[in-house]
Amino acid sequence: MASRAGLGGGLFLLLILLVGTLLRLGIALPGLLDEPSARFFRPDSKDYLILAEEFSGAKESISTRRAPGFPFIVSVIRRSGGGFGAVSVILALLGASAGVLVYAAAREHGENGTMAALAAGFYLFNLTAMANGPLLLSDTLFGWMAAFQLWCFLRGDRSRHLFWALLGMIVAAAGALIRPINSLWFLPGAVLILSQPGPRFPRRAVAAVAGCCFFGLVLLPWMSRNALLGAGMSIDTNTGAMYHQNGAMLMAELNNTDYESEKSRILSEQELVFSDPTQYPDEKSREEYRMAQMWKLFREHPWLMLKQHFNWHVLLPDLPTASEDLGYTRSDRGTLNILRKSGIFAAADHYFEGCWTPVWLFAPFLLLTGVLYLAVIWRIGADIASVKTHWRELLFFLAFAEYYLFLPGAISAPRYQIPALPFLAVLAASGIGALLGQEGSASPVRCAGSGRSAKSAAKGVKGKAAGKKPAGKAAGKRR
Repeated sequence: MASRAGLGGGLFLLLILLVGTLLRLGIALPGLLDEPSARFFRPDSKDYLILAEEFSGAKESISTRRAPGFPFIVSVIRRSGGGFGAVSVILALLGASAGVLVYAAAREHGENGTMAALAAGFYLFNLTAMANGPLLLSDTLFGWMAAFQLWCFLRGDRSRHLFWALLGMIVAAAGALIRPINSLWFLPGAVLILSQPGPRFPRRAVAAVAGCCFFGLVLLPWMSRNALLGAGMSIDTNTGAMYHQNGAMLMAELNNTDYESEKSRILSEQELVFSDPTQYPDEKSREEYRMAQMWKLFREHPWLMLKQHFNWHVLLPDLPTASEDLGYTRSDRGTLNILRKSGIFAAADHYFEGCWTPVWLFAPFLLLTGVLYLAVIWRIGADIASVKTHWRELLFFLAFAEYYLFLPGAISAPRYQIPALPFLAVLAASGIGALLGQEGSASPVRCAGSGRSAKSAAKGVKGKAAGKKPAGKAAGKRR
């Protein structure tokens, strides 16, 4: 029966992988037949493509605006003779392949084959992940790395070997070279290693320190390169953009003004300040000024800033991008400002301009997103109710979901949810499995308790697999 269930889960996985891949390619097809460099280009794409040209040798390597991971992949594809269409197709296929990692992560979490395939389905058919697949942005590649990172840590918990957690720290550092938001992930990573069930605490402490060292060593070469170019020890110099983005959103709420006008005001002030080349001679000094201004706002208005970081808009399905991929609508029409001032329905009415075809076309995927969120809420609620034994799953939620949902702050595009989706998909499948009586095997993540209780849970699973002792022996002992 177990082998049949595993076979059924495997066939289910293959089916949803096929359908998920075809859907991604289908969403990309209109843009591929039109002009990929225009259809899949976004404002942030420009800096990535400049760095990709530098990697290709077309320009001198002097750009420090972006992290190198995604531009490097683009440069490899371009040097191999592929155009922007090839980049978009490979990104779409990469996004689909992340479903395999989500499946593997769910298995390490303790789910059976069917529920693990369901977790993969939640990721593969997620509208935000599908719509952003072909875009000339780093989010799809970063989502793949986040899924790999999750698998490493779940594998470490399941096997009780610290090697996998250390590998996860290296993967997380590589992820920071794709999206610098991961540059602080060594903190939750160290907490997960210190609390990993199995090894004794001194070994975990050494592993946590080693993991942080590995993390820094991965980042060091690129940060040193940027320092030599006058940008300081940084992964990129785009982080300071938070000042005219998140800062503008904060000022708009404080002054009850328009976000775009506050953003323009900050940018104009910056241009005036930076016009003095003696005071701000390089990118390092300009970045330090922007970050100092941002921290000043944070100190002056900590509670408002904190409130804006809990921004539920990041969880919205990315229906606009899916609509733009198919050519129904276009971006950069001031919708964010309307969303902040008048709410989601006014923003949707402004954005779609009466053309609601994409809403009905993608309605099943919107419904699936709702199911995902409800299942996650149920699972997290159950974990909180059983916090003494499920505290570790809550730690994983904070490290692999809330970290990515919280840090972007007030400027929260739906694509920023992509790195959180792998663990959300695993949690949702786990919650549905529990409701259906298919919770799977005991997992250190779900049954952390204390070290002893986790070990006893694992031994219980082994005992069930081994079967009961022969009746004769049991009877003999009673006699």
